[in-house]
Amino acid sequence: MGLFNFFLWHPKEEHLYKSWNHRKWTWAGQKIEQTISIKEAVVRIYYDPTTVYKCTFRISKGICKIRIKNFIDQLNKLHKEYWLTTPINNIKFEKKTLRKIMQGQTYGGKYSYPVTTYLYTLKIVDKNKLKTENMQSQIVRRRGTAIVDTPKGILIASHHKTWLLPGGGANRGESRERAAIRELREETGLRATSCKYLFEYDEPDDGRRIRNLHKVFLIEAEGKPRPNHRDVHHLAFWKSGSDIVLSPTTKTIVERYLNEFKK
Repeated sequence: MGLFNFFLWHPKEEHLYKSWNHRKWTWAGQKIEQTISIKEAVVRIYYDPTTVYKCTFRISKGICKIRIKNFIDQLNKLHKEYWLTTPINNIKFEKKTLRKIMQGQTYGGKYSYPVTTYLYTLKIVDKNKLKTENMQSQIVRRRGTAIVDTPKGILIASHHKTWLLPGGGANRGESRERAAIRELREETGLRATSCKYLFEYDEPDDGRRIRNLHKVFLIEAEGKPRPNHRDVHHLAFWKSGSDIVLSPTTKTIVERYLNEFKK
């Protein structure tokens, strides 16, 4: 992996810069399997001599708004988010373009291919010019969400008088698929017999205290559903026209499932 270039770089106005991954999928027998995950972009900020943070940033009218992620619970992958603003002339923007050769393997044999990755860096010139305007603290959670669609309807669970789809936060090192299967069993006693990935849904970044990043799975399960009476006290089956009021997020996910997959 060699350095391709390294230069002072100026970000685009109104463009959101954030870290993201590219997943490569291969056909294996009767299903699509994820074989590797490539980090396509990483955004970091340096604003004191000893600490580096991952961040997201956007430039607007000469001001840079920065959202810093600071992990507070590695076990459950929870972190707080801090909002900072500063003039763009108080930041040195840098961009590295790296090229590397990735290797993979399928039933046809091994193969290799070039991948371009990026590292964006923000270096604060004067820390005193950083402002914490509208500073917010938020917990962001990776959630595995299960849709169990039965002849009676879609299984939903009551959490503190709110009706949600079964599921919960992924533990450290746990995929959201495994989290959905585990939480379904813990909350309802059902054992998954099959699990199919449907789509992702990130709750809006509107200042809510806990923000869930959902991966939604269609799960077939066996057993008789029963609430665990810890965090789930009631179970029900929801159908179109039901008078059960779903949470806004649950309603959005269910409607997308019905419109894009059920039909």
